[in-house]
Amino acid sequence: MLIGLTGGAGSGKSSVAKLLRKQGVKILDLDKVIMTIYKEKGEVFNLLVETCGEGILKNGEIERNYLRDKLRKLSEKKKNFLKQRELDEIKKRIEEFKEKHKLKKRTVLEGARILEDNIKTDKLILLVCKPQLRKERIRQRNKGIPEEIINKIVQGQLTNKAAKLKAKENFPKENLLIVKNESNLKVVVEKINKKFRIVNNEKTDLQ
Repeated sequence: MLIGLTGGAGSGKSSVAKLLRKQGVKILDLDKVIMTIYKEKGEVFNLLVETCGEGILKNGEIERNYLRDKLRKLSEKKKNFLKQRELDEIKKRIEEFKEKHKLKKRTVLEGARILEDNIKTDKLILLVCKPQLRKERIRQRNKGIPEEIINKIVQGQLTNKAAKLKAKENFPKENLLIVKNESNLKVVVEKINKKFRIVNNEKTDLQ
């Protein structure tokens, strides 16, 4: 079973995932998958550079803030084409992860783009919190990041209302958990485990 863990930048996905990982849960970080695809400099990398230009590169690597700005200026047709090619590669990596850990009762895919890109999971955990708190967390995590970039990141993602609506449209109640993540991480993880029993006290589930 693959459980999605999603929410906007600064919603606390990585912190929740870290706690789950410590308890033996196998987690695939979607951000790391994307960065690996870029660093491999294969088809997706070449398509992005050919379409957006070498201005998206920093020291020979794709710089995601530069890429984000360039993508905004492309036609919808070009953006959708690039996005689909990237998604095809992402989905391939997800299937490899699922195959590798197929004997595990529950695995988790962590990423902000799960809802936006309609990436298929069996169940979904959606973390939400106030936009100002999200911005503050982004500041703390990325020292010196310009306020303009923070605003672009937050504004470029689904609002809490839109994310909740889409989640409810795509998942039945029994397969969906929406959690406000503004204070105690342990309480959030307890709610997740109560709903989906991701962490089991039995040793076999933690191996």
